[in-house]
Amino acid sequence: MILNENRNMRFITPDSAKKVATDCATKLTSLLKPDGRFVYRSEFGGAEIPSDDSYSSVRLIGVVWFLLEVGQVLGPIDGVRDAALKAGEYAIEHFLVPYAGDEALAVLSEGFAKLGGAGMALNALCRLWDASSDERYLNLARKVGNFILLQQQDIGDFIQVRQYPLGVPHPARDGYAA
Repeated sequence: MILNENRNMRFITPDSAKKVATDCATKLTSLLKPDGRFVYRSEFGGAEIPSDDSYSSVRLIGVVWFLLEVGQVLGPIDGVRDAALKAGEYAIEHFLVPYAGDEALAVLSEGFAKLGGAGMALNALCRLWDASSDERYLNLARKVGNFILLQQQDIGDFIQVRQYPLGVPHPARDGYAA
């Protein structure tokens, strides 16, 4: 349910939800930079984030997942698949890092390996495979899954955040996995 300009309640219909998802995917695609990152703008001035150090890996991976999910559910939307593939490649190159050897990959976010980012990456990588049939994405997804399994403690709970590359658990909980 949403409020319109007159503060009257109206319900979102399946058609209006499809339009919102299509419009969002189209807008996000238009914000893709040639290197595979998206232009992020603040509400108060449109300043671009200046460096990879402050660029959100988890946000980028979430956008890739969203774009591919919309394409799978609603069908092809001009440019969306290609934008997701390009952004996915950027995420793989810049944010997937080895963890505990060659068989596990973590998602690096602000110097930490976060469980929530790994969960999102696992979904995005599976969608990248669906969109491309490139087996490399499945192999990467397996390695991200290995990272997730390595975070499970004997009591069944998961370590949410680790310092990278030290692997030391961080007391903070990952807001995406809470």
